[in-house]
Amino acid sequence: MSKVIDLWEAAAFEQVAEMPINRHKRRDIRSAIRESRYALKLIEAAQQADRPTSGEGVFEGPIRVVTVLHASLPHHTGGYTGRAQGLLHALKSRGVELRAYTRPGFYSERVDSKAAFPFAVDEVDGVNYRHLPAETPRKRGEYEYMFDAIEWYRKMLLVENPNVVHVRSTYLIALPAAIAAHQLGIPVVYEVSGLWELVYEGRGEMGRAKRTQRFEDLTCATVDRVVAMNRSMADLLEVRAQNWVLSVDELPNAVDTTRFSGITPLQTRKVPGYDVGYIGSLVDYEGLSTLLEAISMADAEGFRITAKIVGGGAEQRKLEELASSLRIDDRIDFKGRVPASEAVLQFEDVNVVVLPRLSKPATEIVTPLKPFEAMAAGRPLLVSDVAALAEVSREGTCAAVFRSGDAEDLKEQLISLLRNPIRQRELVENARDLVEQEHNWNLVAERMENYLRSVAIPRSELPCLPDVRTQRSGAFSWRVKGQ
Repeated sequence: MSKVIDLWEAAAFEQVAEMPINRHKRRDIRSAIRESRYALKLIEAAQQADRPTSGEGVFEGPIRVVTVLHASLPHHTGGYTGRAQGLLHALKSRGVELRAYTRPGFYSERVDSKAAFPFAVDEVDGVNYRHLPAETPRKRGEYEYMFDAIEWYRKMLLVENPNVVHVRSTYLIALPAAIAAHQLGIPVVYEVSGLWELVYEGRGEMGRAKRTQRFEDLTCATVDRVVAMNRSMADLLEVRAQNWVLSVDELPNAVDTTRFSGITPLQTRKVPGYDVGYIGSLVDYEGLSTLLEAISMADAEGFRITAKIVGGGAEQRKLEELASSLRIDDRIDFKGRVPASEAVLQFEDVNVVVLPRLSKPATEIVTPLKPFEAMAAGRPLLVSDVAALAEVSREGTCAAVFRSGDAEDLKEQLISLLRNPIRQRELVENARDLVEQEHNWNLVAERMENYLRSVAIPRSELPCLPDVRTQRSGAFSWRVKGQ
């Protein structure tokens, strides 16, 4: 490996950027040098953008918030977009004036590469998602993409003129949006709901993890307030803040409990259901192979377990092949992907929900939406003991727990729970109280609004440049689909 790549893997942007690019023919070396130069431009821009001067006390009165997202419904479904939808819908219900935008290029990458800007607005249950174009495609280089995105964020913020900007994970969108906001004197709250560096670390991509962590930490140092989805994530971010004092607040995952009101309680349901259910993405770290192995072990002991697995992903074919090789494919029902509008209904014919996540750097610290959805649906929950799920279990009072990756222990705990209806009811009742008291979007949105108001400032007369006047009269004249 070359010296340039060694330095690039160490996230030593300053040293890599000094290398003469024309001396190198290898594409990866030239890319590392070019990207390092853009990385330094981003770092300099973040340092030069002054923090806004916040007012005294909490901002009172009507508040306009611009939210910047990596992705949105209906074009991307998953925990990230589900959390965003729940939070934004609840904030809007509280009277917050919201303007939600996906990152530059999301619409072209995910929806329609040939569509011309301005793109149609997507309305999802009262939340409007707007989409920005990208001058530079992300595949050309992540840091070049981020640096060029600053100008689009700046144009959008000049038009919207919010009291505060709310940026969501990750640094890819949060840092350039924060730079643009600070250039205009607008404060920023950064909501951290995932850390890509932990995913890369789990894959053994240590160089990518180091580069990502450097920018994630820079983003936290740049914004005016940071909130994270749980205490473990908040603690990690605070520990990593070596050269400044960082205080991270919590903004937990939650559910809209009213969406699950139509699910029949287990004790009154008349139609037999699947013994086990899983509803979510089929990826390796979810540990579904452990679940299939546990079901096979139970079968060998004469305890037949049926399961419904809902969702799609890279592991689906492998899991189907594993079920066949274990000779349990006749009792495992792979439903595939279902529309987001039908996801709640999938809990109806399930007796116990199992979340068998494996221990990885990311799974130990990121709390998924899945456990709270199962709790709101009134289904007993069995989870692996990765830290983020064990925390939700409340020491086994709200969810039963088994050792992560241990099919034998999962089998034992699953059989025990299926045989014990009294234990099932206890878990359901405790979990319902937990969701209603700590993990419903109305409560979480109230907390988020307080965080936003703590740094918000009165809307000011921002500079109206000629190109922005054009945007106001043309490109930013949004239209809703069908209108």
